[in-house]
Amino acid sequence: MSGVPTMSTPGKSVWSRFGVEPAEQRGAALMLAHSAFMGFGTVFFETAASALFLGQFGASALPSVYLAAAALSAVTGYAYSRLQNRLSFPALMTATLVSLLVVVATVRGALFFTQAAGLFFFAMVFY
Repeated sequence: MSGVPTMSTPGKSVWSRFGVEPAEQRGAALMLAHSAFMGFGTVFFETAASALFLGQFGASALPSVYLAAAALSAVTGYAYSRLQNRLSFPALMTATLVSLLVVVATVRGALFFTQAAGLFFFAMVFY
């Protein structure tokens, strides 16, 4: 099959092997980095949130988490859709990361001072 790039094709960049055009490379790199850092953060946050929540409430409280998470997703989805019409893509990604950092840092700071059950619930819903 001539013309089909393979992993051994000399002179081809990783981007071109995946069909990413030169004009798209910066945006693709930013999205790749964004996704990687979001994934790393989610793994660590989710593990801690689940352990704290289940230790405090047990599995029988999970349906409440699912309902609250659905409501939070609807509200944040609506807000996000409104923001994407007003902000440029880089500004939206930056605002997303900063917002997540602020919420996680606030929860972590609050956990330093108190072990309130409501924080465990919020952390589980938020993740």
